[in-house]
Amino acid sequence: MPLELLTHSDAHEADATALLQRHPTHIIYKHSPFCSLSFVAEEQVRRYAAEPDSIPVTLVDVIRQRAMSDAIEEATGVRHESPQVLVVRDGRVSWQASHRRITLAELQLATRPE
Repeated sequence: MPLELLTHSDAHEADATALLQRHPTHIIYKHSPFCSLSFVAEEQVRRYAAEPDSIPVTLVDVIRQRAMSDAIEEATGVRHESPQVLVVRDGRVSWQASHRRITLAELQLATRPE
């Protein structure tokens, strides 16, 4: 499943509640275009998203979409880090990882059906 990008309207409105409820189970990937670790993590996230049984993944650019990134932190209570992945189930974060913990294997484990 390809990465979903936020529309300009989504990012501008910064409605984290709507984003958290976009799918019953999904991943939010917070990415910084200026961080080398983000590019390493993005490759892992893209590999995960390319798998046939992957769940939807939404990319949030923490520089260009700062308001949404901040709104996600406020709505979830999960301190912002970048790169960061949040596995969301029924509107709540069930698992999160940042930096070098973002690997294909970790994403596969974290997204297994409960």
